[in-house]
Amino acid sequence: MKLIYCLMILLWPFASIAQTIKPLNIGDTVPDIKITNVYNYPSSTIRLSDLKGKLVILDFWSTWCGSCIEAIPKMEKLQKEFGDKIKIILVNVFPHDDINKVQLFFAKRKARTGLDVEMPYSLLQSSLATYFPFRFVPHYVWIQNGKVLATTSQFEISKQNILAVLDGENIDLHIKADNIGFDRNKPLFMNGNGGDGNQFIFRSILTGYKEGLGGSTGIQTDSSGKMIRLYVINYSLNSILRIAYPKIFNECAANQVIVGNNVTVPFLKKETNAVQSRYTNSYCYDISTPSVSINEMLQYFREDIYRSLHLKVTSQKRLVKCLILLNNSKINYQKLITNEGNSPLKTDPLQTVSSFTKELNEHAAFRDLHVINEISAGKMTSVNVPGAAAGLNEMKAFLRMQGFNFREENRLIDVAVINGN
Repeated sequence: MKLIYCLMILLWPFASIAQTIKPLNIGDTVPDIKITNVYNYPSSTIRLSDLKGKLVILDFWSTWCGSCIEAIPKMEKLQKEFGDKIKIILVNVFPHDDINKVQLFFAKRKARTGLDVEMPYSLLQSSLATYFPFRFVPHYVWIQNGKVLATTSQFEISKQNILAVLDGENIDLHIKADNIGFDRNKPLFMNGNGGDGNQFIFRSILTGYKEGLGGSTGIQTDSSGKMIRLYVINYSLNSILRIAYPKIFNECAANQVIVGNNVTVPFLKKETNAVQSRYTNSYCYDISTPSVSINEMLQYFREDIYRSLHLKVTSQKRLVKCLILLNNSKINYQKLITNEGNSPLKTDPLQTVSSFTKELNEHAAFRDLHVINEISAGKMTSVNVPGAAAGLNEMKAFLRMQGFNFREENRLIDVAVINGN
């Protein structure tokens, strides 16, 4: 496919002149501009007032714009077809396209294609680009009855559209409105570069910790209940991965998560000092998409994590050091008595042995020792679990005091493995 637009890179040599000229918008009255340095015309100047009653099309072009050159034969054909009803003027305002370069370019083109340029063309009049600002060529300015009718690309230049304008019909031409301040070397829509971003179809961003935004996560859905946005603000990397991989992490306790040695991003494996790592280990993520299922949205999330942080989570079987809770024939687990002498930080009123085991696996003391329940009992009365400050030996003493039997051994269990590659 040939280039559709060419970027205009131009340092105006007449900045003081530009400051006195007001750029014209659609519907504005055009002053009686004097077009200078005109060739292929009876005189070297053209006043717009001389073209009263005609549809005037200013064709801004350059010698290095393939789309501009490609359109010239079509413009020649339209000029001949409509005769005195229209006037098409080729306008080249670029400093490097002087008369010598342009005439040599036209001569080489004629030798190659047999096509000559018969339309009038104007060179080096920078004030025209100030009256009719643009950033990309080709750029076409339609002027009728002394007013700016439209600014368009080459796609709107057609016999049908010109006929409609000459017949006074109301036609809806697509307006080419170049963003003059757009910097292609900066991210799109960042700090307003290219617009405010209201036309996003798909967008995902990942940043580090952002002060002043608090911490939150949530989703937005459309009227059908499908997801269109997911956001996570200032969450730890551990928490972000748990959101992105819910199936894996829902089946794994904290001590079933293994961080690979090849993980290089700031990542706190055990998160015992969350305050210290808060700023280096927290991220913001925001994704907006067309309507998708939750599984598709989470897949986008996972892909973004992999692309940006090179992290992936998989479910694997690993040989892990475990603490096995065993049956004790001397204990009636249905009526396990709470030790009321030691007031704990956490108390559950009525729990199963399995939920008690889960609580142990989330306890800081068991970060390197996974607890497995092999007790056949069901319900038990409340057991007061020591607070997070309790160490492993203290927790083992607590279990013995409650009458639990246990032993340590290596077991092959399901784990969540976080790898970086």
